[in-house]
Amino acid sequence: MGGASFWTDERTAELRRLWVEEKLSGAEIAKRMGLAHRNAIMGKVHRLGLTRGRNVEAGSDAPDAVAAAAPKAPKKRSGASDAIPPETAPVPAPEPAATEPKRGSREERAGDAHLLHPVLQLKERHCRWPIGDPQLPGFRFCCGERTAGTPYCRAHADEAYQTPEQKAARSAARRKVA
Repeated sequence: MGGASFWTDERTAELRRLWVEEKLSGAEIAKRMGLAHRNAIMGKVHRLGLTRGRNVEAGSDAPDAVAAAAPKAPKKRSGASDAIPPETAPVPAPEPAATEPKRGSREERAGDAHLLHPVLQLKERHCRWPIGDPQLPGFRFCCGERTAGTPYCRAHADEAYQTPEQKAARSAARRKVA
């Protein structure tokens, strides 16, 4: 790290005074100290362990802090009914959709359905392109023949390794279709 630190003893004392006594915001202190952002102020306040107002000793009960943290009961609206709502049966979650590739999708074009394998069935020569949601049971990998030097088959290597110009052209083509 080159040069002297911004945080001289004088600046640290000024920060303490502005934060604790004047209770200025981090942004206001940053302006007064000639900084562009409040981040340096907030970091130093955190490192110094500064608090607003009186310091509460560790282990003592702080009624103000406890009261502030306690959740407040919602106010009852006038005319609100005291009737208990009828119980409703929980709605079962829908079954996850199968993760087979859609007809005509890149996944289907890149590899036939019979080439899709779970991770434990992958061989060294198989494409590692993921198909589906890893959180769902039908998650698979393409398993087409790998292209030398990549973990993917030719189609997925073309998808994975694109120049910025190729990505822009592909995105534009997709927007036109949609």
